[in-house]
This record gives sequence, C-alpha cells and structure tokens, in this order.
Amino acid sequence: MAEILEESLHKGQTDNLSHADLLHLLASYEIAAREQRRVKTRLAQANFPVTKTLDAFDFSFPKAINKSQILGLFDLHFIEKKENAILMGPPGTGKTHIALALGYQACQHGIKTLFTTAMNLINQLCWGRWEEYLNESGYRLKRIIVNPGQRLSLQKHEHRNEYWVIVQGHGKLTLAELERPVSPGDTAFIPMGEWHRVKNPWTEILVIIETQIGECSEDDIIRREDDYGRV
Repeated sequence: MAEILEESLHKGQTDNLSHADLLHLLASYEIAAREQRRVKTRLAQANFPVTKTLDAFDFSFPKAINKSQILGLFDLHFIEKKENAILMGPPGTGKTHIALALGYQACQHGIKTLFTTAMNLINQLCWGRWEEYLNESGYRLKRIIVNPGQRLSLQKHEHRNEYWVIVQGHGKLTLAELERPVSPGDTAFIPMGEWHRVKNPWTEILVIIETQIGECSEDDIIRREDDYGRV
C-alpha cells in the first residue's frame, strides 16, 4: 500500500474525495495488489514450461477442431464439477497449448494448478514424488519424497548446486562414488557436476528438503543409471 499512498492522496485532493472514499480507494488498491501476488505465486507453483493463453491459439488449424467446445472449457465449470477434460489428437494440433492456456486461466481464477507430463507422472508414482514450494530466478525449493524400497537415478547437474536436508526417514546417499547413511537432521552439499543418488531401503518414506542454486530446470538432469529406463 505504501507505494500507491502518495498517488492516492493526490487523487483524493484532486477529486475532493471524502475520508471514507479515500479509505475505500486505498483498500481496493491493496486488494488488487494482493490478488496479483497470489496469481503470481500460483503461476510459479504451476511449473508451466512456457506461458500460453487462449488468445494466442490459432483456431484456423487444424480445421476439424471444435472451437465452441474448446471455448466452453475456459469457463472452468468442469473443475467445479470435478470432471476431467481430455485432449486427444495427433502431434502438432495444439493440445499442449490448450492445456497450458487452461492452466493459466485456472491460476487467474484462484485455482492451484500443476503442469506435468505423462512420463513424469509415471516416474513419480514409481519412485515417489516431489513438490515445489519456490521457483525464483536463481533459486528453487522442493520437497522430495522417496517411497520405501525405491531410489533416485544416479545423476548430475551442469548448471546448479543443491543443498539437501533430511527431515524424515532414513536412507543411503551416494555422492562422489561414496555411500553413507542419512537420517533426520543430516545435510549434504551436492556441487555442480557431481554424480549422486539417494535410496530408501527401509519401510517408511524418506523426505528431503532440496534447495537449488543456479539455473534451476528439470531439464538439467544427466542420468548415468536409472531403474525406470530414463537414461
């Protein structure tokens, strides 16, 4: 509110606003600013690879697309009804564009959204999953959950360092070809270019808080060994 206070006071004097009207003006500015911050947070957490909107979609190709049916999805009533929207068709027909635009629309209307691929979803259901809490320029914060009896791929990153904190469960961390046990409270620094993996040989989940510093992208993963065929 501080950044628009002077402007609002000037407007109050110019338009001869009452104290009540001036307070209403300030409150409306603050409500709008908070909503913009919430939208920005939802968009960051959605993990969109790019921003796509319906306005940028070319309905002239493919010609067989049902425009009215696609437009009907953007009222988001199918989400309120807890229904699914399935986009089917050959490559290059705009399915991903429409999906990203739907996600963008959902974020604008206060709905938490997460973009992923079918392969990533299958992989996460196998070994566990990760949840993103922050994704800013130069740093990223995630929670990694490794299912019992599973392990991450032996991997390295070329553009980021990672800092791990074990917060739940027990596991075995491989770093620089050395394996050591890890328990709640243990930490690890994983430098750029260093091969590493963690496995959970026990019967409860293993939970890690991961902070990334550098160029933080899911594309920056080089795998040497993997139990799920992703090498």
